[in-house]
Amino acid sequence: MSTTVTCHVSRRERVTGQWLEVDAARVAVDCVKGRPSIFHMKHLLPGTSYAYAMEAQVVERLRDAYRFQWSLPSVRRVLANTSNLMMWSDEDIYPDFTTSATFHIIHEAPTIQMQVMRVLLRSARRVYHEYQRQLWDVDFHEFRTQTSAELDKHLALAKRKMDFDMVKRCESRLSELKTLTANAPDNPVFSPVQWDFVLKVLADVTLRVLVVCSELPLVDDSNANIQAFMTSSKVPSSSSSSRPNPRSSCRSWWGAVPRDQQRLLTLVSEWKLQKPNRELVLLSGASSMGVALASTVTDMKMRTEFHQHVVGPIAGPCHTALVPTRTGVVADRFAFQHDVVLPGENNFAVLTLAAAEGRDPVVTCRRVGQVQ
Repeated sequence: MSTTVTCHVSRRERVTGQWLEVDAARVAVDCVKGRPSIFHMKHLLPGTSYAYAMEAQVVERLRDAYRFQWSLPSVRRVLANTSNLMMWSDEDIYPDFTTSATFHIIHEAPTIQMQVMRVLLRSARRVYHEYQRQLWDVDFHEFRTQTSAELDKHLALAKRKMDFDMVKRCESRLSELKTLTANAPDNPVFSPVQWDFVLKVLADVTLRVLVVCSELPLVDDSNANIQAFMTSSKVPSSSSSSRPNPRSSCRSWWGAVPRDQQRLLTLVSEWKLQKPNRELVLLSGASSMGVALASTVTDMKMRTEFHQHVVGPIAGPCHTALVPTRTGVVADRFAFQHDVVLPGENNFAVLTLAAAEGRDPVVTCRRVGQVQ
């Protein structure tokens, strides 16, 4: 096995003290497992000290983390019995890496720590694509040949033919990362390109069952409750290593971006009512909440109802520190009721879809849990 590793060199300006990347000193080397690799740098300025970012070790450590996690019995069971359609979670690399101040980079005056964080994010994106994305994307080889500029421009829109229908996907986590691999927590959840992608999917007249998958629950809590929770003195500003930071985690919730939340909910809810024999289901993970939920969502304007299934954690710790309000309203239109299911159990769900001609589709959710 071999992989291409790029060594980046930065130099510090004597006058300004800024660290600047030396484009002419960027070297790409094919590294073979078990063999030493040599990086030969040219065009370096004499008498100048350079910081060498050896990404090979970072990438290998991240790969080891994937190998360890994927060898866990519970994870192996899920991978063996699902379609392996994976999302890039905000807990995959570092807790809340798209919003955490740890990854904030000031490009005008970057510090050594910022340079390290930049390398970490860049390496993590690469390993994510090597492991998670290649499980579901049949065009993965073509994807790898795309340039970084193309990746950021199109935001990794992809599709894969499945037994039931078509899975179409857009990676909204990439929206919160800048081209230069720094986090951008204030960016919109969806870019204009992704909104066009969603509208195109909903315009398909043959679509009868719509399963909206999201890393975090699309219907979580009202923006007012989330803001109050983050500013409450009763909420600890830090938490144990096994649990996410409450304030930082809530910043990634859909309720923290009510305009995007309202628009997406409105689009999918109205899609359901445009034609008969349509079904809508919301499916998400519990990485930010630590507990599985079964939710009923009611569109008070259109007088329709649909369900949301919050699944997991699969292998992580179960807790109830971040459970949202059990009942409430989001976007002044969608009433919800959250019910905790399988408390204290690691779990996954099997979603069964059936859509006979001329009949309402049927969607059933069977949860499989195991006490920690």
